Amino acid sequence: MSCRLSIAGKLSATFMVAALIVLTPLFILVNQALKDLGGGTIFSLVSGEFIVYACLAMALGALCIYISVTRVVRHIRHLTRMTQKITAKKYNYRSRIKRADELGDLARALDRMARQLGRYQEQEKAYIEDLGRQTLQLKQLNEYLVYFEESERKSIASEIHGTIAQTLGLGVSRIKTLIASCEDETGCEELIEARAFLENGVKEVRTLMYELAPPILDDFDIDVAIEFLVEEINERNGAHFDFTNAIGGPISLNRAVKLTFYRAVKTIINNILEYAQDPPAARLELSAIDDRLYIRVDVTGLRLGLKQATVPAGDISGHQDFSKRMERLGGEIKVLPGPRSVNCSTIILTAPVLTAPAEEFGKDQA
Repeated sequence: MSCRLSIAGKLSATFMVAALIVLTPLFILVNQALKDLGGGTIFSLVSGEFIVYACLAMALGALCIYISVTRVVRHIRHLTRMTQKITAKKYNYRSRIKRADELGDLARALDRMARQLGRYQEQEKAYIEDLGRQTLQLKQLNEYLVYFEESERKSIASEIHGTIAQTLGLGVSRIKTLIASCEDETGCEELIEARAFLENGVKEVRTLMYELAPPILDDFDIDVAIEFLVEEINERNGAHFDFTNAIGGPISLNRAVKLTFYRAVKTIINNILEYAQDPPAARLELSAIDDRLYIRVDVTGLRLGLKQATVPAGDISGHQDFSKRMERLGGEIKVLPGPRSVNCSTIILTAPVLTAPAEEFGKDQA
């Protein structure tokens, strides 16, 4: 079993050894001088009582040295513990050492440092709390803007339905009545042609109303809405977008995130159609990993940049940049160009998924 000496013991032993090293040669010299003078040795001149007193004095001196060293070492250990507390960010710990030497100066310096770091910690905590409140307010404002925009879209769609669509419908009905009572063949052909124009106008108005406020977003989850969107775009444009739904179950999204995610996907697809010279081919895969929703778009025959993919083609100002919108709602859009020898691009869009039911800010406005 090994025996470990404390610092105080080591210092005391060091002082004792140093004293013996210094006093032993002096003792030998004095003893030799007494012999040369013919007066005997130190042991013959010194009484036994004196030797006892000398030993006691040396023992007392060693004890005093040990006590002094122990006090110093205790304070050093105390300061060491204090530095460990400071390292652990516990700044309310104080040394409570009152000395007028270097250890006292060190203790007071550590106390000042702990107080200053404590103030900095409180300021940092207050700053983080304030930043968190501002971030929450900004997120709520972004959500409100999405809800407000969606509300305006629904309002415009409702007005179009109540005015233009109904007027066109009445026009179609009136022309049908005229065609039924028409006797002039040329006039009937013109009426039939006018009816075809009006019916096409009604169809375009309904398409515009659907694009302004797709009712499928209110009735189905995001995967069904995107699948329907891809099928509709393929049918309308003769494109070849393959959609794969790799989501195993229902996905809960914040209403603002759901709306923005859907419109971002729609913008990406429309921009692929806009910038492609030939009918493009693309593959879309929707998946969910942990608390994130992903959609990966692999485009063949077209290289896109971030702005080309996320800003609607007709938006010159860039106010409808969906990469920024998704970023403000906790999502992200990345564009990964393929190798230079291959004309292709990969677009990855992510959005946060709700892990628990949450009350949505401004839901009534939507």
